[in-house]
Amino acid sequence: MRVGFGLEAAAKAREALTPAARAEGLDPQAVRGGMRWLLLLGKAFAAEGWTPPT
Repeated sequence: MRVGFGLEAAAKAREALTPAARAEGLDPQAVRGGMRWLLLLGKAFAAEGWTPPT
């Protein structure tokens, strides 16, 4: 699944990863900060013209 950047993308990622974080014994609140960082990094790469391999 490919989604853009923004609130909807962050919400979908958090929804998908929060149960996985709990299963691994991680703090689910940490998921939010980690996802924000990953989305910002992806946005920066996209702004530079980087595209994922297909």
